[in-house]
Amino acid sequence: MSMLEGFKRARSVLEDYPEYWPPKEYFMHESKITKSQIDELESLIKNNTGEREVDSFITRNPVVLTIPLDFASTGHHGAWIIPKKSIRSKISNDIPGLIPDFIVGGKNSDGFTWMIVELKGIKNSLFTVSHDKVYFSKEANRGICQLLEYLDFCGKSQSHIRDILKLNDFREPNGFLIIGKEDEFNDSRKRELKASWNRSIKNTIHIRSYDALLRTCKRIYNSYNISG
Repeated sequence: MSMLEGFKRARSVLEDYPEYWPPKEYFMHESKITKSQIDELESLIKNNTGEREVDSFITRNPVVLTIPLDFASTGHHGAWIIPKKSIRSKISNDIPGLIPDFIVGGKNSDGFTWMIVELKGIKNSLFTVSHDKVYFSKEANRGICQLLEYLDFCGKSQSHIRDILKLNDFREPNGFLIIGKEDEFNDSRKRELKASWNRSIKNTIHIRSYDALLRTCKRIYNSYNISG
């Protein structure tokens, strides 16, 4: 499919937008990924940028978050990227509010799939080594625990989230942590541990590097820019 055909498909959806779908303001389509966005992401990766810079880039270019949906084989009919919306107000000092980085939805022929996406820095590692043992790094552990809290609340409060965010088809989501770079996995123990995590926990929390995000951005962009 050409990029023009992708734009036409996205435009036709917007022109005949179903009322029961999530708010149109959050609608995205993977075909709208641009070369300049890919180049900027690649530059951020090369410069080992931190969480704040990455968050700023994604906030300005939310279409990039259609990529986690591709990892889950959904979103080809459309995607919805919802940034930094409170899903729980602060109740007390012991029960803080909950504001995920992004809520991401995708639709395919099987219906809607939802994810909570947590971003950590490109400069942050997924793992750390201490006394010859491999552990999740402080930032990775923090991201996983944040996602577990979001997922637990979402699972218990689906109707609440459907009401406050007007997501009629919201169901219990999966989590998605994006952190670090692939050169970390030149260490075979780290590579095997990450693969083991994604095999055993993949239906709850997926973990991917920014290199994987970039690579899939390029593949999708190229798929919409095949000449002829």
